[in-house]
Amino acid sequence: MANGKCYHHGGRTPKGAGWHKPLWPDPGSPNAMDKLNRKLRDLDRAAKKRERRLRAMTAEERTAHDAWRKAHVPGSAAARATARRERGDAASFRALMDAPVAPVPKSPEQIAIAERLAELQALLEAREDEDKGVFG
Repeated sequence: MANGKCYHHGGRTPKGAGWHKPLWPDPGSPNAMDKLNRKLRDLDRAAKKRERRLRAMTAEERTAHDAWRKAHVPGSAAARATARRERGDAASFRALMDAPVAPVPKSPEQIAIAERLAELQALLEAREDEDKGVFG
């Protein structure tokens, strides 16, 4: 809804970076202690349900679940896909930057210009040596 409340439940809709974290009741509300106790009971009930589910798993299922938990990052699928794509782009950019630069073949015109430039620089250095005189 426009006021940020959930249409079905009346509470705030979790979003942003902390969407998966519990929302605690406002301490200034008249029944804040009841809301807090209800929230704590709900969290405890969810933790016990999770423990029952984990105890019922076979060794292979538990190993697969532990590997998934270790690799899983909370967030939306789109955000994870974007982060994955950015990591791939960064890796390919690093590989491109670390690759050796192949020499560019020179055209006959470039070779002639480089030779002429070297001749002119040699003439300039010779002229500077002549201008220094006795005290150079």
